[in-house]
Amino acid sequence: MKTKETLSRRSQQRMVRPFLLYHWSPVERRPQIQRRGLRPKALSRCGQWNAPYVCFSDSPSLAWILSAGMTDAPGEWDLWMVWSNVPSKLKRRTDLENGHGRPTEFRVHEPIPKSKLWHVGVRSHRPNMCALSRCPLKTTKTTQGARSKL
Repeated sequence: MKTKETLSRRSQQRMVRPFLLYHWSPVERRPQIQRRGLRPKALSRCGQWNAPYVCFSDSPSLAWILSAGMTDAPGEWDLWMVWSNVPSKLKRRTDLENGHGRPTEFRVHEPIPKSKLWHVGVRSHRPNMCALSRCPLKTTKTTQGARSKL
């Protein structure tokens, strides 16, 4: 016979089924991530802001839109994966819910240890010149009319 204490303990042990979370980062950050994991407050690629969180999505394509898709800087990007039960708290952005009622962004305000991360792959970013950018690179014209970083 099940006692009240047993039922209470079981209900406390019930957890949401873990799911995968994805994060894209510039490939030049790989050595740092392999040493220390993903850390909140890391300086953005453009050096203009420090987010107090690490952004994830439950889909690699949605994570791409939230990270590399926000910049017009070309380059290589790493895809990292972690289980949702690794961080102790996930903050879900409800203002970014897609048409299916699922959030597109999860924010984690704690470091993700390197031992819990999986490197999934690499992708090249060749931005659309009309894309909006949070972190525009400073550019200068060269003698051939091409753009380059300062």
